[in-house]
Amino acid sequence: MPLLVNRAADLLDTGDAVSAEQLSREALRLAPDCAEAFSNLAHALLLQDRLDEAQQAAKKATEIQPLYPGAWHNLAEVFLKRGDPRVALEYADRALMILPTLSKTWVSRGSALMMVDRFVEAQACFERALSLEPMLNTARLNRNVAYVMADASRRSVLYQLVGLASELESGSMDQQKALESVVNLRSQDGVDATLVAALDSFVQVNLSQGRSLAAPLSLLNHKLALDTGDPDLIDTTRRTQEAATA
Repeated sequence: MPLLVNRAADLLDTGDAVSAEQLSREALRLAPDCAEAFSNLAHALLLQDRLDEAQQAAKKATEIQPLYPGAWHNLAEVFLKRGDPRVALEYADRALMILPTLSKTWVSRGSALMMVDRFVEAQACFERALSLEPMLNTARLNRNVAYVMADASRRSVLYQLVGLASELESGSMDQQKALESVVNLRSQDGVDATLVAALDSFVQVNLSQGRSLAAPLSLLNHKLALDTGDPDLIDTTRRTQEAATA
């Protein structure tokens, strides 16, 4: 029976899901309580997009052997394919609690985070996967996408800050509303920790101040824009800062 399980795993590595399914079912006929065989079966069914069956097989594996990380990984993959990243993230975390060196699950975790616009965290997951398995192409490709998306998200927030500063400078927005808008911006998905810290500091420093927020907000925005290296954004924030301090 171990030979069947190992052979099924080898077939899964080559993408032969149909043969892997057949061998996994034969292994389960001989050993109905084999968690690894159920996990292999779940993987084979996943590759065929038979998600309900895959979920049942992976769940059965976790019931037989709750500390079998591959089964929790397969459950994460099921929910990724279903477009439910929050449940996928929960199952990926359970797999990684058992086996933190499971590189493919770091990729799954990163993919789930990408689906909820948590791009910086996703980058870290893909980096972790690559540190464990440097030739893992899916991790490398996803890391590059996450980097681009994180950068785009940060730029989007900074352009929104430009708008806030302009409204403050023109008098079309009051101070309290501006602070509330900054708080809302820092709560958006995809805002990285560095930007959150900068916005939090701005709110704390200016919360009880009676002076206009246009100049300090424009200054903060320009400093953050410099970190992006985006010439258009840098020029826009510079001009907004000059208008606010004129």
